[in-house]
Amino acid sequence: MAHEYSFRFVDTTVPSTITWDHLALWYRNLVTRRALSRLTSDGLRDVGISEAESAVETAKPFWR
Repeated sequence: MAHEYSFRFVDTTVPSTITWDHLALWYRNLVTRRALSRLTSDGLRDVGISEAESAVETAKPFWR
């Protein structure tokens, strides 16, 4: 007989009360990460970010 485990995932990074400040920050994160993902290797070098650092940053969800 297989055992089934039920875990409830709770994301503690999202606040219980969302304010306009949260929304503004999340929007900024979304926009800047999209722009970062579109930069070429020359553009990344100009801003001082490696391709690996760019990949890590753009993989984050907007709320982090």
